[in-house]
Amino acid sequence: WDSAGGPGKPSPDKAAQAAIVAAQEATIAAVISTDQEAAYTEFCAEEEQNRQEIFANQLLSEMQRGGLHLTDDQEDQLFSVFAAQAAGNGGDPGPWPWAQMFQEGPVEKLREALTAEQFRIWQQRIDATNRFFRADKLPGGKPDGPQKPGPAGSGTGIEK
Repeated sequence: WDSAGGPGKPSPDKAAQAAIVAAQEATIAAVISTDQEAAYTEFCAEEEQNRQEIFANQLLSEMQRGGLHLTDDQEDQLFSVFAAQAAGNGGDPGPWPWAQMFQEGPVEKLREALTAEQFRIWQQRIDATNRFFRADKLPGGKPDGPQKPGPAGSGTGIEK
């Protein structure tokens, strides 16, 4: 479900993925009966709903771990926001689902759901994350997480 190829690997080609999915769907359609086709369509819809709920729960969990102490109503409101966001992405959050919360629309939805203090705490977390992953601050200009220290004078930008 994660769109990333993994650490150090490029993301898969979207066109190639679409071709694979189309070939799989054609194979399935060729071997199932009309009755099975209806059940398969229902199964696919349920799977899509499950992916959206997983995505929403993942983001909600991130919010809860942030020390925001959400109320039940806030959790419900945020879950709805995150599920709608997942539906807009076809259920695939991509390699960085949390990064989607930096976009203008989701940020405004968060501002509406959170108290001013909760939003301030969330914004501080985002600012800290942004500072950590800024490509221009990392050796080699790559936002690939913490770097291992190199020997003094190695040119890695991080000295022992």
